[in-house]
Parts: sequence; C-alpha cells; structure tokens
Amino acid sequence: MNDDLRHAVEKLGRLRRHRGSEGCAPHKPLLLIAVFDEIAAGRITRNHIVLSESLERTFASWWSRLVPHRAEVGGIEYPFRHLVSDGFWLLLPSDEDISPHAPLPADKSTLRLRYHARFTDEWWHLLLDYENLQLLQTYLIKLYFGPK
Repeated sequence: MNDDLRHAVEKLGRLRRHRGSEGCAPHKPLLLIAVFDEIAAGRITRNHIVLSESLERTFASWWSRLVPHRAEVGGIEYPFRHLVSDGFWLLLPSDEDISPHAPLPADKSTLRLRYHARFTDEWWHLLLDYENLQLLQTYLIKLYFGPK
C-alpha cells in the first residue's frame, strides 16, 4: 500500500460524525460508498460531483442495505455539505454569482442547483484506480457497518 493510499485509509477511519441518540450518524460513510459506486459504474467520470438523482438512488440503496434498522433514509445533503470538515472533500459554488466565502446552504435544492463537490487532487487520482476504489469502499463498509 503506497503512502497516499495509507493516508486515505487513515482519513476514512477518522470521519467526523454526528453523535445522536441512535449512535454515530451513518451519513458520511454512506455518501462516500455511494460516490465510489457511481465512479466505479462510470456515472461520475470527472472530479465534479453533483447531487444527482442517480447518486441519491445509490445512497438510498446502500442505506437500505447497511442501515435497515433506520427505516427513513437520511438526508444526503447533510454529508454532502459536512464532508468538507474531513479534509479531502471540497464544496464549491457552481454559480459564479456565489462568493466562495458565502455560508453553505443546508437545503438540498440549493445544493443541487448551485454547488458541486470535488475531492482533493490527491484523492481523485487515487480513486481513478479501480483497485484503490474497491479497497476504500470495502474498508468503509467493514469499519462503519461490519460486525462490532
């Protein structure tokens, strides 16, 4: 495992997640698992990630498989916005009229229409290698949703 991949694994192992009455929120690892699926399937082909219907369906599908005890699918907009705090995900305005320093919106419709996410360049290059992508996705599933 090269240093960049090792660093990515370490970052994924320390995702900042909200702690609530049901334990730690599953949203961030689920969004990443869904994004990795979309990349592997060729539906995300460049480092420009939008809240598409396809990504939302993939997120909901993983939610039902990995978090079946929570009947209601959590909002994809929360991790889309808050992954920024983990240091490898950037949220950028797609609209030139929005200042990059403006507060980030919380609602899905504004995020969908006016913002996109991207990985840092180092991460994106890692994710272009299918083996790395699969390794990181498997790691997320085992770490956050595997047997305790």
